Amino acid sequence: MSLYASFNGTLGTTIYAPEHAFDGDISTMWMHDIAGAFWRTWIGLDFTGHNVAYCVKQMRIYQATSYDLELQYYDEDEHEWVTTDSDIDGTGDDWVELDVNGNDVFAYKWRLQFPMGTVGGLKELELYGVPYNPLMAGFNKDNEKIYELSDDGLRIFNDRFFMNNNQAAVIIDQGSNDNGSYVKWSNGLQICWGSNTFPSEGWTGSGDKWYLTGQSLTLPATFDSVPTFFGTTQDASIAARSAKLANFVARVNVGTSNVTNIAFNGWGTASNDFILHWLAIGWWK
Repeated sequence: MSLYASFNGTLGTTIYAPEHAFDGDISTMWMHDIAGAFWRTWIGLDFTGHNVAYCVKQMRIYQATSYDLELQYYDEDEHEWVTTDSDIDGTGDDWVELDVNGNDVFAYKWRLQFPMGTVGGLKELELYGVPYNPLMAGFNKDNEKIYELSDDGLRIFNDRFFMNNNQAAVIIDQGSNDNGSYVKWSNGLQICWGSNTFPSEGWTGSGDKWYLTGQSLTLPATFDSVPTFFGTTQDASIAARSAKLANFVARVNVGTSNVTNIAFNGWGTASNDFILHWLAIGWWK
């Protein structure tokens, strides 16, 4: 992601650099101090380097002066700027909040353009929208704040977390219950783990081929899709049986997540129970 503007500040200085329109401080501003008699001033964001296209849906602006503005995106196929919203009423010296982009266009580059022959000046620009990246499996495409310049750690906007201006996955919930323990991250990732005791009776077979089938367990938290399941056994009767996990089916039902049809194999039966230590990882949203 990069900032860009038709001009970066007065006489090449950084006093009115475009960063000031994204620093969260209305005492600073970006300004194009040369009025364009035959062209128009603008300021925008380019997400091409992050391989993320945004559907801008909301905008908050704080103008230094009052102008009617245009929101535009860059059409990569036609190689031209296209206006999604015109005559945006940017009241000077106050916040204005607007719903924009009614056609739900996704684009890598967005900009706010000023009228012909005006000196562009902007104290703050906040764009909110829906990101799209086909590589981000399980990514929750909720409306989020696209960008705010920040020098310090963790930021949160609309329940989405950012670290150094990039989306971050942070723990939003964790706990334990009778079924095990779990940790849930903001990007949708979830890990559950636990230990379950299985009975000594119920084994069938003969010789050195014995099986315990039809077992199940309930996970401590629900998944939105079928998780990946791992397990390893702890059998005190290693010399007489050595139970090992042989088969399972992980399932996701409405309001619950289960692992069913669990089967174990071993080379004999023994009179004491054994333990399965397990872990499940997947997406909760």
